[in-house]
Amino acid sequence: MQRLRLVIFTAVAFGCFLCSISQTAYSQRKNKEPIVKTSPSGGVEKDPEELFLKKLTSKSPHRILQFALNQYQFGFFAKAETLFTDYRQVSSGEPAAERDLGQLMHAKTLIHLKRYNLAVEELGKLKFSTTHPALRQEAIFDLGVAETHTGKFYSAAERFIE
Repeated sequence: MQRLRLVIFTAVAFGCFLCSISQTAYSQRKNKEPIVKTSPSGGVEKDPEELFLKKLTSKSPHRILQFALNQYQFGFFAKAETLFTDYRQVSSGEPAAERDLGQLMHAKTLIHLKRYNLAVEELGKLKFSTTHPALRQEAIFDLGVAETHTGKFYSAAERFIE
């Protein structure tokens, strides 16, 4: 019985060892061989983000918002800020919840870009204009964060209590 336990333990340990070696080899290979976007003809394609931004006027507002959210999630705040601004210009026919989400995310992007005064203005407007309670609570919290960065600690504390 002990031999069987020893054999199973050895097999599991050996399997873990092989997995760690293969993961290390894969990560080293990934660092050595960068992924290059190539077309079927063999040439390098243009950057898909550049193509999207060039065709931005022909895209739907919903697609612009999705792309802006994608840029925000990956930490490209400058690109996201311009996309949220573009979205605001073309989103007049969109549902109110999506417009409010775009405005909230634009304000969050401004906070990341350290433009706190603009974020406070935008979040102050959004606090009273949004119809969705979750977006209102998020806007109030972010307003408190932005006011903390601008030195308005008393009003920021009021926002956190709301």
